Amino acid sequence: MMQKGLSGFRRFLDVVETEPEIVNAPDAESIDEVNGHVSYENVSFHYSDDDTPVLSNVTFDIPAGKSVALVGPSGSGKTTICSLLPRFYDVTGGRVTIDGKDVRDLTLESLRNQIGLVQQDVYLFCGSIKENIAYGKPGASMEEIEDAARKANIHDFIMELPDGYDTFVGERGTRLSGGQKQRISIARVFLKNPSILILDEATSALDNESERWIQKSLEELAKKAKKHDLLLIVDNTFLSPYLQNPIAQGADLVVHSGTKFLGGHNDTLAGFLCTPIKALAEQIRYLFKTIGSGLSPFDSFLVLRGIKTLSVRVERQQENAMKIASWLKEQKKVTDVYYVGLPEHPGYEINQKQSRGAGSMISFRTDTEETARKVLERVKLISYAESLGGVESLITYPMLQTHGDVPVEIRERLGITETFLRLSVGIENVDDLIADLEQALA
Repeated sequence: MMQKGLSGFRRFLDVVETEPEIVNAPDAESIDEVNGHVSYENVSFHYSDDDTPVLSNVTFDIPAGKSVALVGPSGSGKTTICSLLPRFYDVTGGRVTIDGKDVRDLTLESLRNQIGLVQQDVYLFCGSIKENIAYGKPGASMEEIEDAARKANIHDFIMELPDGYDTFVGERGTRLSGGQKQRISIARVFLKNPSILILDEATSALDNESERWIQKSLEELAKKAKKHDLLLIVDNTFLSPYLQNPIAQGADLVVHSGTKFLGGHNDTLAGFLCTPIKALAEQIRYLFKTIGSGLSPFDSFLVLRGIKTLSVRVERQQENAMKIASWLKEQKKVTDVYYVGLPEHPGYEINQKQSRGAGSMISFRTDTEETARKVLERVKLISYAESLGGVESLITYPMLQTHGDVPVEIRERLGITETFLRLSVGIENVDDLIADLEQALA
């Protein structure tokens, strides 16, 4: 026991004696009042142990009260760009400025005090829920903490726990689900009330149930964004513009998938940005023209052709999804069904207020890993593929497909386990789809 304690203490000393790579400049100044004008000027970056460029000559400007959506595949550098603003890394070329001041000329404490960050992978400390929320504003009163939790739609859940806000969350929050941890992270932002807000794929790894609660929290963020002249950006892939209008709920910029949900088929690769702000629309249009990111005439034709049948497809898909979700609930080898159209779903009432339907995405858990794998092997009409939203029904194994590159410990915290399956319901005959699932579960 003594030897283990001594070894642990030595490792502790190694950590506390480590010299940080990012430090204050000798003449660094504090920044206390921020308007929010952020600029990236010819920014380049590579990691200290690898000269391979991650970013090369990136330039964009975000005036105070405006925002920019970073859209791209995994590994394209979106998170890296976000990490340069609070100086988690330093640029290797160019500069990043806030209100015209190079962030390297500002003290780290004052710089990071002005920034709120909600990430996909939330880090919780080994302590109570109260302590983890208060991390956003050390010394906050209990009243302030509870108010932030209410705005993040986590207060009622906390009060149902035996120890309430004093509940122990476990190492890195292992006692909480991915959605609960994410709402605690959002509560931190409400409590901190920052001048600059970064949302780094805050809902991309969550199941439908968790995402609905986060969306309600984002409505509160929209109100806060307006108060501070910020913009709220929403990725509306799962519901499509036919079922939900985030702009009517306060969003300033909405991202839609054109590949499957709007187009209906996998004929083209497309995405759409929608905004009610004329000046922002002009900026986006200018970028499309100058960097050549607009669709070709034929791709535009394919998407427009698909949009003509959007309402018919979506109505049929969600009608099928409701019947399949209800059927899955009755199956002995299925332990949980996540579909926001079911009245018992925690996000059902929120969805009723925000949307005109529940969409076609169903997540469910089987009793064992063996059952899950048999379903994937046995389905015949339903295709085992990594996609969603099209006219054909598809089943996905997130653990190996959409979240295959996510570290195991993070997947498990998010509930992406060996028994978790995701079903994108198409427009086929619903009796045929149920028969296919029935023989696969047998």
